[in-house]
Amino acid sequence: MLPFLLIFMFHLLFSCSSEVVKPIVIDKPRPTISTNYFRSPVNHDIKLAGTFCELRPNHFHTGIDIKSAAGVVGDDIFAVADGYVARIGASPQGYGYSLYIAHPNGYTSVYGHLLSFDKNIADYLLKQQLIQQRFDVQLYPDSLLLPVKKGQIIAKMGNTGSSKGAHLHFEIRETVSELPVNPLLFGIKVSDNQAPGISYARIYDLDQGFNEFNAKNLMAKKRGEFFVPSTGDTIKTFSSLVGLGINTRDGQIGNWNKNGVYEIKMWINDTLAYHVRMDSVSFDQTRMINAHLDYPEQRNKKNYVHKCYSVPGNKLRIIKNKQNRGVLKLFIDQPKRVKFEVKDFNMNTAVMKFIVLRKSGDPKFKLPYYNYKLPFDKPSILRDTGIEVLFTERTFFKDQELNFNSNADRSSKIYSNVYNIGEANVPVFDYYKVKIRENGVPAHLKSKAFIASCDERNQESNWGGSWEGNWMTGNIRSYGSFYISIDTIKPTAIPIIFNANMTKTSKIVFKIDDNITPAGQTEMLNYKAYIDDELIIMVYDLKTKTITYVFPSSLSKGSHTFKLEVFDALKNTNTRELKFNR
Repeated sequence: MLPFLLIFMFHLLFSCSSEVVKPIVIDKPRPTISTNYFRSPVNHDIKLAGTFCELRPNHFHTGIDIKSAAGVVGDDIFAVADGYVARIGASPQGYGYSLYIAHPNGYTSVYGHLLSFDKNIADYLLKQQLIQQRFDVQLYPDSLLLPVKKGQIIAKMGNTGSSKGAHLHFEIRETVSELPVNPLLFGIKVSDNQAPGISYARIYDLDQGFNEFNAKNLMAKKRGEFFVPSTGDTIKTFSSLVGLGINTRDGQIGNWNKNGVYEIKMWINDTLAYHVRMDSVSFDQTRMINAHLDYPEQRNKKNYVHKCYSVPGNKLRIIKNKQNRGVLKLFIDQPKRVKFEVKDFNMNTAVMKFIVLRKSGDPKFKLPYYNYKLPFDKPSILRDTGIEVLFTERTFFKDQELNFNSNADRSSKIYSNVYNIGEANVPVFDYYKVKIRENGVPAHLKSKAFIASCDERNQESNWGGSWEGNWMTGNIRSYGSFYISIDTIKPTAIPIIFNANMTKTSKIVFKIDDNITPAGQTEMLNYKAYIDDELIIMVYDLKTKTITYVFPSSLSKGSHTFKLEVFDALKNTNTRELKFNR
């Protein structure tokens, strides 16, 4: 292998595209928050299935999730104030069917996972879907086209998109900047007199580079009014630098859901050392959640720990105070008192207390093997035989000790070396660019090539890519193993509800799937469907991998031809053409 070459760049030499929403800089003041402007979007008492800024994989939850009155879809959804429909969404993932209403006070209300829309909205959506010839669309009607009044029924509660049960995802955003703001700040009432629970605190020995060692859970038990560690009040360590975190969830009487908390304060010897409050979070920063939470704990165990110290790349606006970034500096035999104070929005409070004591001894820090040291706040280029990696000043949360290596793979579908970049348990904030030189891709298969990764479960993902001579370039947003592969396998399209005699059947349902998972900016599986050569819009549900078409009353009796084309990001296409009687 040729010697590695690492070049640190002090000027921006390249750009990587990104999915994040860029904040808009405005001169006029931000809109003011009023607690009596908006009504509730539902007519029943609110039980929450999710809170604002709740921790989720790779993102903060930017709204509140309101449960249905009876646990099923169909509840009426009301406009929270006068305004106009500014955006309509239809997607097999994310918010599913969604509606955005702009209000005169400078805010926009957002309604997600809807079952259906008001007729005028639904008619407009279908017309635009037929024009664009696809189910998944984001529409921006003229401000005069679809006005709404406060209290008007605009939709029905559903379970579309990435939802896992009947509920309304409700947001309030600043209209100009699109900054999500906690809806409860606007007077949306949630009855709650139950304090949050604390499962455990977590302690990390740290070095000067914010690398974590000897992470340990301090399981909590209740002692009187406070939580304390079950193993004893004093936690001992050899390290001179320590970080702390807490695993906590909020409950609500009569509601089994365990949700995120509103505020966390960490006090050290009666001095406020760290403070987070969930008032607002920008889409530009939402992936910065991976600097706030314990990423390996979430990725490997599905546990959510709020780390109450911040690495240099953590710029989250939820952080209100961070003395010494929340890091405890310890001296031998000089104990420090720690108090966590956790609150929900109604100011119900839970407290955990303990002592941290440094002992005399060697903390025995040992970093995993690495061969590159990369700065988090400057672009860098890494070059090796057959690959070039371009990191931006937005790729990392802190300086990286990076392990990079490559190996030859003789698999029949791999057309380059396999390049191992970093460790999967280390989060990446924004996209970085990877260029890989191909090795023997047949000319007739170049259009079927892509930059691939393969995870621990042996699931291959498609990160896309474009050709520059014999190099393929793509944008990546994780560590892993990367290489050039090809895909010539067409997607599957299996009938779930379909037969030759559809006279007593109200709908067509097919299950569609593909052998490769789209990653990053790669397009998901797509399709077009026709009856008698006329385009129809089938509703795509990514959870079940099904597409559905409900027969309209206008469909005539007799023989018809149904045609379905399903195609992946590389245009591998499965075409089904079937006859049926109606």
